[in-house]
Amino acid sequence: VGARRGTRPLSSTAVLASGTQESNAVEAEVEELVGVRLVRDKESGKPYVQYLVKWQDDYEDSWESADDISEDLLRNYEDKWWKAVKTAAYDVIVSMLIGGRDALVSGVDDELRSALHYACGTGNTKCVKLLLVNGAEVDLRDKDGYTPLHIASGYMHKEIVNELIEAGADPEIKDNEERSALELVESLRDNLPKNNPSVFARKLQLEEVIRELEANLYEEVTPGQVLKARKKRSVEEEEKDLNDTLEAEMGFGSSDATAAEDEDEAFDLSEREFLVQWSESDVEPSWVPLKHMAEDVVEDFDRGMEYAVASRVLERRQVTKEGGEGDEEAPKEEAEMELEYLVEWSDGYENSWEPCSHVSSDLIKLFEQEQKQGQEGEAAPVAELEGISKN
Repeated sequence: VGARRGTRPLSSTAVLASGTQESNAVEAEVEELVGVRLVRDKESGKPYVQYLVKWQDDYEDSWESADDISEDLLRNYEDKWWKAVKTAAYDVIVSMLIGGRDALVSGVDDELRSALHYACGTGNTKCVKLLLVNGAEVDLRDKDGYTPLHIASGYMHKEIVNELIEAGADPEIKDNEERSALELVESLRDNLPKNNPSVFARKLQLEEVIRELEANLYEEVTPGQVLKARKKRSVEEEEKDLNDTLEAEMGFGSSDATAAEDEDEAFDLSEREFLVQWSESDVEPSWVPLKHMAEDVVEDFDRGMEYAVASRVLERRQVTKEGGEGDEEAPKEEAEMELEYLVEWSDGYENSWEPCSHVSSDLIKLFEQEQKQGQEGEAAPVAELEGISKN
């Protein structure tokens, strides 16, 4: 096994990059390749690969072009890397990253899969973290369109799913069959045999991954109504509920899923989750953790307010912040004033006075236009706008 090098010490890449004459090259024995990097030719600007060569004759390690290294050496180095990431050989991965971090974490095989793809398939969280810290591309798609998140989800590695999402993975990227990671896992679950106890454990794992993905897929939408709040369920409680539900579905257990809610008890408000009724009529209410709730929505819920659809603004008045009318005896310079609007609700709820901060700016503009046009004897159209809170 050998590589070609110049007859004088190669302290820089310029000698080989500019083209070494065959008469000035000799065969030398290589102990191993210990690094890899991508460089650009100074003249053409084209990128090419160099490997850090460790020589057997105690010659100083040097960077050599891939064209000047025998194919079996290159193949052995690449095979060593792919074997390490496919078998989660952590120490080997660490040692190879020291000499070739950027090139190795960005490299792909014939399937266009990176080291991160394979590490996610092994389920080794430690290796996945190592690759992420060293710059692995978290959303790279392979030949089938799978991202590392698709791989981790399909292999039911919940902890790695969480690590990828925390690293910025996009859970909405589609594979070549137009499936997100969540849709891929749902299809795997739905294709499992029904009422077969042998697949119960697999179905349970898939459900756990689905929950992890769903927890990171909330969009910024205005809720139709926040129905109630409760103490956030522990992981153990959720797993028990899921286990009971799946046992009932598969016909070999009883379900407590429809049991009555536990009685309310005192708990830290930061541990809450909220039962949200969505605007879409075909979407069932679901429990949303506090971290996914907008701060103003939570504040409105705590003050007993609800979200509703307003038909129009009927009147306007000026009041003090204490709630009194603006013409009270208190001097205006001592009373802080604010505007309130009389709102007509589309659901038949009694018209109510709402502070300016609770009324859509678009609805207020429409009211002002109506007032102006009314003075000119013109009628303004009436519009329904969502996102208004009422007492």
